[in-house]
Amino acid sequence: LDSDHINGNSLAGSNGPEAAASTLAQDAAATTFAPSKPISSADSLRLSDPRAVGVACLEISEIITGSGMSEKVAAHACIIFYRYINLKLSNTGDRAASTNNSSLLNTTTSNSFKLRDVQLASLFIANKSQKVLKWKRLEEVLEHAYRVFYPGSLFNPQSEEAKNWERRVIKAEQMVLSALNYDVFWSGADWVINAVVGTKAMAGPLAENAMALALSGHVLAAGPILWLKYGPKYAFAAIAGFLSIDMEPLFPALSLQPLTVSHAAELIYHSCQG
Repeated sequence: LDSDHINGNSLAGSNGPEAAASTLAQDAAATTFAPSKPISSADSLRLSDPRAVGVACLEISEIITGSGMSEKVAAHACIIFYRYINLKLSNTGDRAASTNNSSLLNTTTSNSFKLRDVQLASLFIANKSQKVLKWKRLEEVLEHAYRVFYPGSLFNPQSEEAKNWERRVIKAEQMVLSALNYDVFWSGADWVINAVVGTKAMAGPLAENAMALALSGHVLAAGPILWLKYGPKYAFAAIAGFLSIDMEPLFPALSLQPLTVSHAAELIYHSCQG
């Protein structure tokens, strides 16, 4: 597979890689959260709709950016979120198959929890798991989330609405932890940078920049196949391709499969177009 294919030139449209790279660059360059885009909110869509999960991950990225937390926390939160969603859909699918009732696939996360409760619970778990900075209190997380969900509205942490929201997220956190058997560990993405810099496959600053893009909103929203099956090294490699970085040294440094890199690039491209 030649480097042009890896760079995404085989994707639909000659402007595919350039458009995707531009979108990703805008994600990484943002220092404050952007107003919610004129698309359906995650909560208005069904759990089984990939758009709902993608929008939720974009919102997670915006909340993290607005609160000043690391993009690594956003990645960890999305991975927890994807794992829970996959588990929920798998269980729902099993019940649908046993009852021959496909309408079960249109269920929400729970009769008592909204998708956003699970979304914020995943973010809060990731926030508490990181050791770099002192983790944010739930009240602060909800304040930043409110700004993303309801641009221009004022958040009153003392209101009964805010208190109820806080209680729901705490309950959702327990639900997610229990469903995942409290296994929310993620090895992170620093090892990818260490591998490519240590083998001189890529210069340190360039690797850091590529990883920042790989952990930006549209890449995180590219779906569970990219993040649960392929992992951060393929997101990183696909971004390197979009940036026209020499790919050849990356393959031995990260033990990459060319076709998987190509598929990862397609997933990211379609996420940016979504």
